[in-house]
Amino acid sequence: EHRKRWPAIEIECHDVFSSFQNDALRKQEIDVGFLRPPVEQVTLNCELLYEEAFVVVLPKNHRLAKRRSVRLKDIAHEPLIIFDRHFSSGLYDRIVGLFSRHGFTPHLIVTHVEAHEEAGAIMVASGKAIFVGAGAIVNRSVSGLDLASVGLKEPEAKIEVYVAWRKGEESPAVLSFLDSIRRVLSPPAHRKVA
Repeated sequence: EHRKRWPAIEIECHDVFSSFQNDALRKQEIDVGFLRPPVEQVTLNCELLYEEAFVVVLPKNHRLAKRRSVRLKDIAHEPLIIFDRHFSSGLYDRIVGLFSRHGFTPHLIVTHVEAHEEAGAIMVASGKAIFVGAGAIVNRSVSGLDLASVGLKEPEAKIEVYVAWRKGEESPAVLSFLDSIRRVLSPPAHRKVA
């Protein structure tokens, strides 16, 4: 959408975990971030874009793998692979909090993403653990493994995704990109009418 309106503008994308984007924005390493909570709002502006549903990744031969969705009680006693809180504190807290509010204490296997993303996917495929996370993270999982993705059917099994930028931003290129983001990704109630 943005390239249609502004073909001369070059957009460079970086895959940066939410916990690091706040700092990258403040240090001017990036101009716009797409991140999950928490968003530092002292020096940054943010707008809600959408809510991302949680999914459960299981080996294809798991007893729950053929379902469209599962309840938390169905997976509460499975070993759970989760990203280290350092990488995405909001996601980590939301998942652990979800288990806690339902009266469960998850058996966590914490992974440091850079070194162990493939190892985590292999653990899931081999039946040693399951993974709960936001849908976009699951879409990055290692291909070629026998994994199934099933929705987590709990009303609070979701997390917000925001766009964030520095307060006082005046760059026309950044402001026009934010406008394109709003046109494409903002919830209907927040979209500007042209």
